[in-house]
Amino acid sequence: MVGDALFDWAFWIVYYEVGQRTDQRLRRAFQTSGISVSELLPWCVLLALDGFLFYEETGDRRLAAMSIVLSALVERSRRFS
Repeated sequence: MVGDALFDWAFWIVYYEVGQRTDQRLRRAFQTSGISVSELLPWCVLLALDGFLFYEETGDRRLAAMSIVLSALVERSRRFS
């Protein structure tokens, strides 16, 4: 694959089975990627916000799940700032 590792990891964390086991994927990413929490979390929040806004605009049924994911990621990022 070609691309930024931060984006790839964040995309996997947020979008792989939206709303299910996000925390587990986040922990796995921190443990295996070599990317720091302070680098990875902002990407996760950004992708979750983008997904939330898209789902809201299009009436996607995954909006509620993405809302929970976004809230959890924002809360987690507050603890690291």
